[in-house]
Amino acid sequence: ARDELAATHAAVVMPGSGEGADTDPIAVDQARGFNELMDAFSLHHFIIRRGELLAETPEFVSFQRKYSDHWGTVLEVIRRMQALLTEYAVPLAYVDGRKLAELALDALATRSEPELLACLVNLEQVEAHMRRPGARYSGRTA
Repeated sequence: ARDELAATHAAVVMPGSGEGADTDPIAVDQARGFNELMDAFSLHHFIIRRGELLAETPEFVSFQRKYSDHWGTVLEVIRRMQALLTEYAVPLAYVDGRKLAELALDALATRSEPELLACLVNLEQVEAHMRRPGARYSGRTA
């Protein structure tokens, strides 16, 4: 029993070790459980740095899973947000994914600049950057 417990512990702690560890049901259930918890309780805040979405963060991956049924519409709004932030050369923006998804799924929303900016967690810093003289179009390259 002790050897069996040690083998189970090794397969869970060090995936890929031991025979059949790739399909260990305990490890799979733990990973699935983590993803479900992340999707349910995550703030879904993600980062756009210098106009580029950081799409590999756990928060963004969870956000993408949660809104996968409406991903085309959500992605369109993310792209508009990226374009706006690029236009003003905003170095770093934290996006509230829940607010952005609500905006994306609102059929009556115009998705104007103020509506997009309302989806930012660090709105004050971004607005201060945008109000700088010459900030607009400073992010565009010729």
